[in-house]
Amino acid sequence: MPEGSTAVHAATLGQVAELRSNVRVIDVATAPLLSIDACDELVASCATDDWKVAARKGATSADALSGVELMPFVDPAMKSRLEQPLPGGASGSFAELISSRVLAINDEVYRFRVVGVEEPTRVMCYRGEHADHAREHVDLGPLHPLRKLAFSVLLTDPDTFDGGDLEFSGTTFDAARVQGTVTVFPSFIPHKVTPMERGVRHVVVGWVLGPTFV
Repeated sequence: MPEGSTAVHAATLGQVAELRSNVRVIDVATAPLLSIDACDELVASCATDDWKVAARKGATSADALSGVELMPFVDPAMKSRLEQPLPGGASGSFAELISSRVLAINDEVYRFRVVGVEEPTRVMCYRGEHADHAREHVDLGPLHPLRKLAFSVLLTDPDTFDGGDLEFSGTTFDAARVQGTVTVFPSFIPHKVTPMERGVRHVVVGWVLGPTFV
């Protein structure tokens, strides 16, 4: 062993011992949030003409660092759904209620350094007739380096649709299939929405921002 390496190792262990650890850092958390009536009200508040086909921007880390302007494009193999901004906007009652609960869950579970919720939070519509889905992905990357947490609120009665399950690393997360429930998870966890088979599934989806993970 090189001279001095023992002292370096001991110093490193001392620094690690002083760090605040959190064994729940990769947990998926859920909590009741909206009543059935509130879920129905939110869906009814969505403007029929505001639904847009989901698009994405393909980019590498080099693209993001060089400031290349990327044009959105539709990629149904990656994700297929409709979406629109949350009714009422960032200062609306729905946004305030969701943000408050999600930030509280961060304080209770993850304790990440965060600054607030990304705008705009979105309502997403997955349709059985189109087999809408989202292929496995993570929400953290060169275009979104500040996303610390992702969240999803199911607005639809689960008995009215088949498919559309939220999966983490190939495992269906049944707790997310409860109307009015918010599901929160770190943005680096791989997840997907399985293809819709019947009915329509509405969810609110958004992200909590904070300093880049280092």
